[in-house]
Amino acid sequence: MDRVRIAVSACLLGENVRYDGGHKYDPYVAEELAAHCELVPLCPEMEAGMGVPREPVHLVGDPAAPRMIGNQSGEDWTVRVGALVRERVTQLGAMRIAGCVLKSRSPSCGIDGVDVAAEDGRLEPIGRGLLAAQLRRQLPSLPVEQERGLHDVGRREHFVVRVFAHHRLDGLLATDAADASAAWGLVAEFHRRESYLLTAHNPRNCAELDRLVAVTAERPPADLRARYADLYTETMRTCATVVQHVAVLQRILRDLRVQLTARTQEDITAAIADYRDERTSLVDVMNLIERQLETGGRSILGDQSYFAPAPVELWPCRR
Repeated sequence: MDRVRIAVSACLLGENVRYDGGHKYDPYVAEELAAHCELVPLCPEMEAGMGVPREPVHLVGDPAAPRMIGNQSGEDWTVRVGALVRERVTQLGAMRIAGCVLKSRSPSCGIDGVDVAAEDGRLEPIGRGLLAAQLRRQLPSLPVEQERGLHDVGRREHFVVRVFAHHRLDGLLATDAADASAAWGLVAEFHRRESYLLTAHNPRNCAELDRLVAVTAERPPADLRARYADLYTETMRTCATVVQHVAVLQRILRDLRVQLTARTQEDITAAIADYRDERTSLVDVMNLIERQLETGGRSILGDQSYFAPAPVELWPCRR
């Protein structure tokens, strides 16, 4: 598959595109993400012709459909920036980007908490930037995060896992199948590899995906893939929890049981209990299980996305 592509607010990469001629360089985005992904920079205000430096803008009116207005001049940029972001989001969709990192609180890029001025001039942090809103409309399944969110380890881990899951799913959807049976086979094999990861994020949805794959061998390929993709995306929006990880680890142990010695089963059971009680980490349990995969279970579990949903360097759990 192609390298994972992520659209990024250009100022986070150190480009001097902000209204004051500066930038908002973010080391995690510009260095760590860039080492494993192809970053696609964008700046709606600059690309719409505002220039650098420029008059700052703010959002005014209805938070669901605000206007973008110059702070001093009162110039209305709504139509020009709106047309630009529609074009750019269409381009990003054609590029098959797998995620987007945007500058927080920006009137063009902020995904939430953007100030919107009421008619009386009162500011309320309840808006969404024009680009962020267009991404939501045109690419609703796309993982989108702001750089401030990535400073939180839990949100960063969830975002990264979702990005690489989106990329794998996109690869499935882009794969040609000769007929309905072949299409079902591709979906079934993909689902087998994703099953443990999906269970960790939303066991109820994973069970529904199990049923979907099990009974739709003759379903029209486009219908099957579309339904599977929608439910897969919805499932990955949910954060995995310790309780759900424990359930997955116990399921893996059951799947491996016939291939493991009694002593090894006891060691893994004890490690899972230690993880549940916060005496050890998830990665320690995974490493213990993976050592067993090297000798007895690789054909069953070795290609499971659960053990490597993203590069080790980007996935905090495995660092």
